[in-house]
Amino acid sequence: MIGTALGFSDWGTVALAVALAFLFGYSLTSLFWGALSFALVVAGAVAWPVNRWLITRGRGHAVLHDSGHHPDVPIRLVVVVVVAMAIFGTTVLVVDTVSG
Repeated sequence: MIGTALGFSDWGTVALAVALAFLFGYSLTSLFWGALSFALVVAGAVAWPVNRWLITRGRGHAVLHDSGHHPDVPIRLVVVVVVAMAIFGTTVLVVDTVSG
C-alpha cells in the first residue's frame, strides 16, 4: 500500500515490503529477547537463595547428586558457559540498542 501510494514500481514495492517486514520483525524479536533476558535475571536472583537453602539441607537439586541420576559436570565448566552466554546476550542487546 505504501509503495503504491508513493508511486513505486512493482519491484520497488516488493523491496519496500521486504525491508519493512525485516525491520519490524527484527524490532519485535529484539523486544522479546530483551524482556526474556530481564525475566531470567530476575528469576535467577529470586531462585538462587531458595535453591541454596534447599541444597544445604539436602533437599531439592542436591538429592539428584546423591541418586546417581545427575551427570557430574565440572562447576568451572558450567560457570564458563554461563558467563560466555551472558556476555554474548548482553553484547547483542547493547549492539541492537546502539544501532537502532
